Amino acid sequence: MPSHSPYIRIVQAAATVLLASAAAFAAPSSKPALPASFAGWQQQSSAPQSPTPADAAALKEFGLTQATAATYEHGAQKVTLQAFSFPDATGAYGAFTYFRQPDMRDLKIGNGGAANGTHYAFWSGATMVEADFARPDAAARHVLSELAAALPKTAGPEAIAPSLPAYLPAQSLDPASVHYSLGPASYAHDGGQLPAQIIDFSRDAEVVSGEYRARRGKGTLTLINYPTPQMALDREHAFAAALKANPSAFGASDPESLLVRRAGPLLAVTTGHLDPGEARKLLDDIHYNAGIVWSNTLAGSGEAKKTASLLLSIAYMTIALALAALVLGVFLGGGRALIRMARGKPLSTMNDDDFISLKLGR
Repeated sequence: MPSHSPYIRIVQAAATVLLASAAAFAAPSSKPALPASFAGWQQQSSAPQSPTPADAAALKEFGLTQATAATYEHGAQKVTLQAFSFPDATGAYGAFTYFRQPDMRDLKIGNGGAANGTHYAFWSGATMVEADFARPDAAARHVLSELAAALPKTAGPEAIAPSLPAYLPAQSLDPASVHYSLGPASYAHDGGQLPAQIIDFSRDAEVVSGEYRARRGKGTLTLINYPTPQMALDREHAFAAALKANPSAFGASDPESLLVRRAGPLLAVTTGHLDPGEARKLLDDIHYNAGIVWSNTLAGSGEAKKTASLLLSIAYMTIALALAALVLGVFLGGGRALIRMARGKPLSTMNDDDFISLKLGR
């Protein structure tokens, strides 16, 4: 009807605005992994990159979303960067321990860094970066710290780093030997000494291992976090049986070094060349804290993180729908009122001649 065409146009305009708002709300941010410039360094080239076949499976376990290679120059200096982006801090930390070499020294860059000669590696938020300087100088660490500050930021559960490494006793630990794994490929690459089939990564297990100085050489402590204590108890029995029946499956370890202990959902296994006293002390120094493990589960790839993400998504969508309903109400109600005012009619329809009344009171 022609008399209603302005009203229809307002409805169509409101629908367009709402659809555009919903699309903007739902669309994920597409920030580049690396900035165009930082600390005076200017990007010269940048291109997507595929992980090498040797690294692809492990990076997939950490949830790799994109990889980018770029070169930067600052005067006569040049640096080549490789950035690996992940859904959360857990993936970035895992990739950092995956690429960190044993001879790298620890550096304070971003959330954690290491270097050896011209090669640097660090992680910040949900991004892990490898850097190779043509001629590194004393300012290299400061430059990469500036880069870390310019990387995309994460928030909420995705910004929580894994807490499982905090359970490794600090005394006699070699920090450069710490490796974090979420699957068999990354665990095997990091030199894992436990049979992956007994760990059973299909149970959503996460693993951290570290080497310790011992009187007879070196020993390894491996911690495995399972979603429930019941899973850990089942795997404890499996490890105890394997240690007794086939100790050779645990690498070149002294038989007295092979011990297993459970604490809640955590499972600890010692291997290598520890004497019984050293192995027992390492196991006794592990104290399960439910609060810490809960935070770590949110940061990891477990069911708790999926539930938390789902609840957050529902909350965000509820807020978006409430705002959409408010905007739609303003458009429809306000638009109708404006049309009536333009026609010289009162804002309310109660006094309209075409208003139907049963007049039951007369």
